[in-house]
Amino acid sequence: MTPSLKKQFHRYRDIVKDRLSVPTDAMPIAIFRMVLGLCCCYWAHRYIDPEVIRIYAHHFETVPYRYLSWVRPGPEWALTIIFYSGLLAAVGITIGLFYRLSLAIFGLVYIYVFLFDATYYNNHFYMVILLLFIFLLINAHQQLSIDAKRKVMSDQVPQWQVWLPKFQVLVVYFYGGLAKIQWDWLRGEPAQILVSENVHWPIIGALFSHPVSPFVFAYAALAFDLLIGPMLIYAKTRVLAIVLTLIFHITNHFWFNIGVFPWLMLGANVLFINPRVLRKGLSVLRLSQKGPASNVSVPLISNGQLTVVMGFVVFQLLFPLRHWQYPGNASWTGQGDHFAWRMMLGGKEVKEA
Repeated sequence: MTPSLKKQFHRYRDIVKDRLSVPTDAMPIAIFRMVLGLCCCYWAHRYIDPEVIRIYAHHFETVPYRYLSWVRPGPEWALTIIFYSGLLAAVGITIGLFYRLSLAIFGLVYIYVFLFDATYYNNHFYMVILLLFIFLLINAHQQLSIDAKRKVMSDQVPQWQVWLPKFQVLVVYFYGGLAKIQWDWLRGEPAQILVSENVHWPIIGALFSHPVSPFVFAYAALAFDLLIGPMLIYAKTRVLAIVLTLIFHITNHFWFNIGVFPWLMLGANVLFINPRVLRKGLSVLRLSQKGPASNVSVPLISNGQLTVVMGFVVFQLLFPLRHWQYPGNASWTGQGDHFAWRMMLGGKEVKEA
């Protein structure tokens, strides 16, 4: 690189760093940290069940990920220690105690279980792993945390720390919609299966048997995924967007067995709400933290942080598109289907021969 190009590169890099380092209120990511922590607590409490531990230790047949066949469930005593450690770490995330240590411990436990069985893959599990990684990078413990009570912290963070989890939420929505722009979805095939499984619902179940209902469901879901991101960003449509997310995710909670994911995505709405509104609501509950912490300076994003953040963003934008490099329809071949937000496009069943 010539000296002039190097000088120009550093100039643009510094402009980007300045823009990403603008101080902003830390409250949205603090609230979302608590939502993520509660979801982690729910996940962990299910695994400390002695029966679950026995199944994993003695009766769990797995299909390992490639090159990771050595990741196996351990003996009962080891799994008990691991799962209880995960629960304690999840509590730490929620209350903001030993914040990064709690994130690291829970992340290791969660990834360990995630890697047991490739057939148990779910985009929602992957989402939690990505959020745990993002929260390791950001300071979501500077408000509404025990750590913030033990040490004076700023009530503001650099702009990129609020922007990064917001970006990840938008990626999930947009790529979920992009994946639906394919012939099977547009002619209502997956939707037909989904609505036919819910005709037993009282009152509205009869609507699901109507021939038009699969197409209404299919195109409504497609429009929701593609448009909800811009609607959340744009202030004038944000309230409507939040109402639509409530309808969408609560419906998904009752329709599908997807655990805490609907509640996690509903909690992500706080990232888009004006922090002043959040603080006003918290003040009613006497939860808002105020005081000398606001006088603590907000650091400029470092070159190392900028490299990691930009690398993460590029990866999340490109990796979900890798199925275009494989021959055939990814919904049928399964190639490139994982880690790509290709949700609700189909299902697979394994039957004993």
